[in-house]
Amino acid sequence: RVHQIELEMQNEELRRAQVERDAEGARYFDLYDLAPVGYCTLSEQGLILQANLTAVTLLGMTRATLIKQRIARFILKEDQDRYYGLRKHLLNTGAPQACELRMVNKDGVTFWAHLQATVAPDEGNGSLCRVVISDITERKQADAALKASEARVWAILNTSPVPLALNDDAQNITFLNTAFVQTFGYTLNDIPTLSDWWPQAYPNPAYRQWVAETWQGTLTQAKREGTAFSPIEVEVRCKTGAIKTVLTSAASLDSAFADTQLVVLYDITERKQMETALRESHELLSLFMKHSPIFAYIKAVTPTESRVIQASENYQEMIGIPGSAMVGKTMAELFPAEFAAQITADDWVVITEGQRLEQEEILNGHTYITFKFPIFQSGRNLLAGYTIDITERKKMEEALAESKKINQAIIDTSPLAIYISSGI
Repeated sequence: RVHQIELEMQNEELRRAQVERDAEGARYFDLYDLAPVGYCTLSEQGLILQANLTAVTLLGMTRATLIKQRIARFILKEDQDRYYGLRKHLLNTGAPQACELRMVNKDGVTFWAHLQATVAPDEGNGSLCRVVISDITERKQADAALKASEARVWAILNTSPVPLALNDDAQNITFLNTAFVQTFGYTLNDIPTLSDWWPQAYPNPAYRQWVAETWQGTLTQAKREGTAFSPIEVEVRCKTGAIKTVLTSAASLDSAFADTQLVVLYDITERKQMETALRESHELLSLFMKHSPIFAYIKAVTPTESRVIQASENYQEMIGIPGSAMVGKTMAELFPAEFAAQITADDWVVITEGQRLEQEEILNGHTYITFKFPIFQSGRNLLAGYTIDITERKKMEEALAESKKINQAIIDTSPLAIYISSGI
């Protein structure tokens, strides 16, 4: 009976030990075989001695066919130097090693792997290498996509025809695009910081202070209110000493670059020069219209009306209204109906035929000679012309003709022989 009890106790102990071994095996399977990374044990010669299911799956093999294979077989030829370098340092130093390289599975599919290796003693006084293989293909693809995106961004910034710069909150200028260097002549070596930029771009101390204070105030307001930076028009001295008129503004980048501003310096020098030339041209035309000794005008013409765009001030003498008061009015609003109708009809003939018109006109007892010609501008039918008062000339011509007529009558009726000679 005692013997039987002892046997039962021994069997119970064996069953408990078996359960513990099974549990331990399950934990081993979960921790080793089902780990999210591949585990391999390598000999000093690089032969695979053990491998978990993840490593087997990564390499596209079965466990039986994978064992005793050289791991170098699964490493891309171009990256094998990395692996051999890792193994050499591991065995020489005994310190853990890591590297990233490309591996190839049985089907020829390439993937990126991160290898972590440690050395362990072998029962035969040799060394074993324990290697963790992590598939980092997605991370590498994401890195490549990010680098490509960054490269595109830098390419866009650098090829932009508008001068661009990047500076940070520490007052460092970190980037100048090609257009900036070409427009202003300064490179990063010339202006590594804003402290270098200010005195060169704005040599006048008072103007420099105004620009700096205006810039900082506008930037602070934009950041505080979360609004766009209102562009500032400034005069920038180039490295050559030339002066450029610039519209400058800034924008803070996203949270990843929260301390960096993109600065835009739009060169409007040519536009300002054109505006100045246009303004001077308008001023010159205005002065001509104000002081012109002849009656001059520009009109917009349609089949039914002619409307004054500009007219000389001396129309006060003709119709009692200065040219500045005639602007925007039609002929019907300025002249008698019949006279206005004739002007409007003549104006349209000039536009449709594209020819200059010269004619005499009589208004309020005065005789005028008028010259009109067409101007076509941006799809508009414009007519320009000038009128000269020839009343006195006409009177003199008529008086001369009358005098000649009287003289001829005297000659014709005289009983004496009369001749006219220019000299003896």
